[in-house]
Amino acid sequence: MTDDFGHTWQARLARHPDAALGEDARRAILEGGEGLSDATSSRDVTRWTREMLERLQAHAGCENSERLLSGCACQYPRSGLAEAGACYEETGDVAAAHLMLQSRFEAFLESDLGLGPELRREIIARDWGLAGVLRGNTLVTTKMPKSRSVGEYLAEPDARRRRALYCHCPRLRQVPLLDETLPRAYCSCGAGFYKGIWDAYPRPARSRGGPEHRSHGRRSVLDRHPSSQVDPRKRRPMTPDNKTTHDRRVIDRILHASQVLRLGLAVEGEPSIFPLAFGYDGRSVYFHTAKEGRKLEMFERSPRACLEFEHGVRLLRDDPNPCNWSFAYESVIGRGRVVELTEPDEKEHGLREIVRHYAGAEVPLALENLARIRVWRVELDVVTARRAHMDEA
Repeated sequence: MTDDFGHTWQARLARHPDAALGEDARRAILEGGEGLSDATSSRDVTRWTREMLERLQAHAGCENSERLLSGCACQYPRSGLAEAGACYEETGDVAAAHLMLQSRFEAFLESDLGLGPELRREIIARDWGLAGVLRGNTLVTTKMPKSRSVGEYLAEPDARRRRALYCHCPRLRQVPLLDETLPRAYCSCGAGFYKGIWDAYPRPARSRGGPEHRSHGRRSVLDRHPSSQVDPRKRRPMTPDNKTTHDRRVIDRILHASQVLRLGLAVEGEPSIFPLAFGYDGRSVYFHTAKEGRKLEMFERSPRACLEFEHGVRLLRDDPNPCNWSFAYESVIGRGRVVELTEPDEKEHGLREIVRHYAGAEVPLALENLARIRVWRVELDVVTARRAHMDEA
């Protein structure tokens, strides 16, 4: 334990029981902690922490203990959240702020940690890191191993050593190597770290911690209800027939009727949009590219993508005041991971879906063309459909 960090951690913990449970409870919970220092052995720090957690749970209960311990978390620098925070403040759009945080995280992996594309893809595939994964109105975040140790963690075969490399806590990082254990509530700081990121924005999140990677880390679930995704003061006036839905039947109908996929990518905060031909088999979206190009370079660096489809777009100008004009449309917006199909049968399936989408039926393919292109699949993990004014179109 470093003396400065240990005392800072205890000071954070002391504030919360004092406010929630009272001075007597605080003294009882932290009894003996004032004697810990750099000279205290890891086993003694572990023993005191285990006994402190037992006292905390006796005074506060299990659920309140996790909440109080989450308040001991280190916090992400607010300066690093400013750009995404300004976007959220202006638009009320959680998804846009989330995409900016994910781009920042991927730039950190490349520029600050110097990780190569293979290791970056592995980290992103595990849904580790700053932004988490947006699933409907919920953000699921999984704390990654200590960032400077992530490469060593992924390569380490020994389970105890992996747990030590995963740990962010200077107080107790050596616990797995000592064959010691602690209640999982101690790691609630992981939930507190991610909750702190979204609490920096106008509508704070609620967090629920959960186990991930057995005892290596913590998964945090941040609830975002529909009423808190967009600030009502910033909504455009909408007529009653505007509907947003996650109904797969509606989504499938719009996708099959759409003619163009607009693929949105962002690397290091720089967004790009590419219009593409596509196919859809009811589960995944398929598109093809040339053998090389800018899109492919962006996939290497950031495989997460936003996809937009639209159908039936028509300007409604039946009012003399242009400010009252609107559009009739149906649209789908989805997010997912771009994966290259390298097996010949997978490539053929993807290409057949693309051709079928525009031909309306199965047609013969010149399969030698497969060697000249690359075929990609996106499984949409977040997808929403919207229709507006279609009865007027």
